[in-house]
Amino acid sequence: MDLQQEQFERLRAVAQHRIEAVMAEVRRQQFTGTSSDRTATARVSSSGIVLDIELSNGFGDPRQPQWAAAAGVNSTACAIVEAVNAARVAAAQALAGGFSDEFRHR
Repeated sequence: MDLQQEQFERLRAVAQHRIEAVMAEVRRQQFTGTSSDRTATARVSSSGIVLDIELSNGFGDPRQPQWAAAAGVNSTACAIVEAVNAARVAAAQALAGGFSDEFRHR
């Protein structure tokens, strides 16, 4: 291996270590998002997996959920999707911020 290739391999190993450090830090976090109408809140892992969904009015009786009996099925579903998306955006922003901080030119 020539000197240039050795230097490249060292730099690549350092960069990989820095990437793994950022990923490990973000992986330990959970992210929350809320719908614009505040009817739904979602919590996701750093990889975007949904961990929890809360509705401000609750889910109601499992046999006849309050939100399903009302005319608000569409608005509730939209609020859930909006909350999950907001939480996933927060996770992506945390990861991007971690990389930005780690690799910012000094």
